[in-house]
Amino acid sequence: MLSFDSNFSAKLKALPTLTREDLVELKETKKYVLIDNVICDVSVFLENHPGGKNIITTYLYTDVGRFLTGTESFDTNFEKH
Repeated sequence: MLSFDSNFSAKLKALPTLTREDLVELKETKKYVLIDNVICDVSVFLENHPGGKNIITTYLYTDVGRFLTGTESFDTNFEKH
């Protein structure tokens, strides 16, 4: 059963704002992508990604939200949604 965390908005507001320098430092320890200004650690997901590890590693440290919403295709072999 899914549950909704009523404090979710408060938790988001409490998160620190990161600078570009912070993101560069984070690269040394984490593999991440950005989705709508949220940092998503994809280290564990790399091996399990249905499209393969190469798709994620190509776009590490960038905003991939455009691919998830279908507004842009990640490859010319694929259509936008």
